[in-house]
Amino acid sequence: VLFRSSSAALAMTHPELFEWKTGKLSCVLDGEARGRTVFNSSEKALHRVAMNADQAASWAVVRSALKRRFGPKV
Repeated sequence: VLFRSSSAALAMTHPELFEWKTGKLSCVLDGEARGRTVFNSSEKALHRVAMNADQAASWAVVRSALKRRFGPKV
């Protein structure tokens, strides 16, 4: 499981660590699924969504940044 806000920042600075899919995002407005976000894959759509990440490489980037900021004991 990835961290949320930090994942967005990491995706902006290191997009190569993520598996991206192009498609259409929409929100269900009615019924039991109301409020859910739905993704439909399509090369012609405008949305680009990170579907997966290289967790080991992502954490390595985060650890490196923390070590630079707080020292080697992080």
